[in-house]
Amino acid sequence: MKRSWTALAVTFFALGMLAGCNDYNNSVQYSTGATITNISPSGLPAGPPPATAAQCQNTTNGPTFPCFTLFVIASASNPFVSTGTLPVVQWNGQKLPTTFIDTTNISAQIPYSYLAKPGTVAVNTYQPQSGTGMNGLSNALTFIIYGAPNPAPTLTSITPTSASYCEYSTTANCASVSITVNGSNFLPTTQNGGSSVTFTGVATYGQEKAITVNSITSTQMTATIPGALLCAPDTAQINVANPPSAVCLLNCPNLGGGDTNTPPNGTTQIFTISGSASSTNSCPANVPPGTTTTAVQKAAISQDGRYVAYASTQNGASQILLRDTCLGAAKDCVASTRTISVASDGTPANSDSLNVAMTPDARYVAFSSTAGNLVENAPAGQQVYLRDTCNGASESCKASTQLASVDELGRLSGLAAVLPSVSDSGRYLAFVAETPNPAASAGKGMSASAASAPGSVVRQIIVRDTCLHEANCTPKTLRVSNLGGDVSANSGNAADAPLIAEEAPAVSRDGRYVAYTMAQSGNPQIVVTDTCVGATGCRPSTRVVSVAADGTLGNASSHTAVMTPDGRYVAFSSAASNLVANAPLGRQVYVRDTCASTAGSCTPSTTLISTDEQGRLTGTEGILPSISSTGRYLAFLAVTPSQSRNPWVAPNSGLRQVFVRDTCLGAANCTPTSTRVSLIPGDAAMDSVKPVGPALAALGKQLALADGKSSTLFTPTVAVDERVLVAIPNGSK
Repeated sequence: MKRSWTALAVTFFALGMLAGCNDYNNSVQYSTGATITNISPSGLPAGPPPATAAQCQNTTNGPTFPCFTLFVIASASNPFVSTGTLPVVQWNGQKLPTTFIDTTNISAQIPYSYLAKPGTVAVNTYQPQSGTGMNGLSNALTFIIYGAPNPAPTLTSITPTSASYCEYSTTANCASVSITVNGSNFLPTTQNGGSSVTFTGVATYGQEKAITVNSITSTQMTATIPGALLCAPDTAQINVANPPSAVCLLNCPNLGGGDTNTPPNGTTQIFTISGSASSTNSCPANVPPGTTTTAVQKAAISQDGRYVAYASTQNGASQILLRDTCLGAAKDCVASTRTISVASDGTPANSDSLNVAMTPDARYVAFSSTAGNLVENAPAGQQVYLRDTCNGASESCKASTQLASVDELGRLSGLAAVLPSVSDSGRYLAFVAETPNPAASAGKGMSASAASAPGSVVRQIIVRDTCLHEANCTPKTLRVSNLGGDVSANSGNAADAPLIAEEAPAVSRDGRYVAYTMAQSGNPQIVVTDTCVGATGCRPSTRVVSVAADGTLGNASSHTAVMTPDGRYVAFSSAASNLVANAPLGRQVYVRDTCASTAGSCTPSTTLISTDEQGRLTGTEGILPSISSTGRYLAFLAVTPSQSRNPWVAPNSGLRQVFVRDTCLGAANCTPTSTRVSLIPGDAAMDSVKPVGPALAALGKQLALADGKSSTLFTPTVAVDERVLVAIPNGSK
């Protein structure tokens, strides 16, 4: 039986698609009813009900029995109808008594007896419609009934333990090697697939790669090492990985699984590839897999996880692409990709476009570009643009692009503009602008060309009000930061370091609050500026949020601020040891309740995020957070020391794993949990030491990771392209 992690991901994606396309004993047809985006809960363990389970009735006068409430949420763009026959929830085609709450929310009582055995259930809704072909069915989402946790595997030996080097070329025929793997807790099959055998070595650039499994019992597997992997003398690693017992992203029970390369299951076996003194690295790729001409950058994801915007090299230039994955869409949706960085005639940008940001509804996409053809009379240098994709708009909408990094008179806000963020509506953009250094140009009599040379410009945080969707509004530009610091980093002195960090700021939905990194007292700190936009009786102010309980500034660097749309919660990573009591060493992820936009009593506070349920760290470092719209969920990258001896792995680059933390903010009877959504941690390649963080959807149900193929492996996933993945809960489609 052949297995691979890719096949596993495709299997669960197909499972969701099949569930979505089943019309329950009728001929297959497209759904015409509401579009449902979420179910809550999305899974529960099999077995008897908890002692606290509520009692419900099957009929008005029928018997009572333990049950739970299932909430079904519909898209606001294709909701339930409040007139006529109201919608009902279907559980594997069986109609259930349903409560109509409003046009986007309904609920049903589900007996715990339906959870007797592990498995999957298709949940959809039905609301009668008139007209030929109008079946009234929604799309279906998958409810998981979890089984017992999968055990962690153990490796005791492999046979053979070595093979001879084989010089690889396009014409060479290096023979494959069959190995026998002995151990315990191997899984022929589970609710989430079976065990995999992996190879890590020079040929895979230090990244764990699944190889073909030919046979499997609980104590022994046979697998095939492709001859192409014998292309360099090496001491490669053989491991076994067990998947979790089911597919889950948030609020997960213990699903078990594990990898023999990770403590406490560390039983890695060594496979030696022997060669002579003249043997060389003849592996087919000259650079680590996935390397492109531009650095991999963070993707952007819509609030429902359906759309992903990202940078990708196309014909030698980096372009901004928008992928419609069709997740949660009607069944007639066809996944597609379009280029966003285009001229008015649809011609792709004629130079690199980077730094993508997107509104939650995926209508507006912001990015920076050095292209000269995106707008008429485009200025030279890197500037910020905003693209109206017309997603969700009326048919009269025409996609268009505007230059955003300008002032009220249409003049550029800086010599260059980069790293944009965009508010929920698309109206406000915040970005980093490089402007001439007044001291350099005025005080020293410098020419314009000299003033724009390296070392003579400063970084500023700019907010642009585009007036989108506002009548009687004049577009305007506001400089948020105080005079920034010299961009030049040629000097090693801390005093010469940039005062404004080269990181994207975060802007609230109303443009009032802006969070960014700025040096204070020698350390980069996270600050929030209240611009007072839209507020009366307000005086603009800036305060540091990377502070201890007594207001003392963080005693080490803080970076990468992200913020909820209301401006209240700000998450960031910090190496400071004084932000919370008994703070751990190394960079960790924190969230600050600033109390902004709150009424009544609220005390600002800081919480350590990068821990598990027992308060233990998820890695030696936690970095690059992303936050849901309410602040309840945070995704981040956990980094642990690299154990690889492979030359393609940078020293101390670290193994990377992606976690989602449920802080339980706003939830009753909830215990904070951390869920690892990456199956196999990946070492950073030598040219990718700067990691890429996850992008969490606003609803906290999906996340996207650029460079996911070389950094880590998700389950389940939808491939956006070969470099970008979307992790989805329960394989929902």
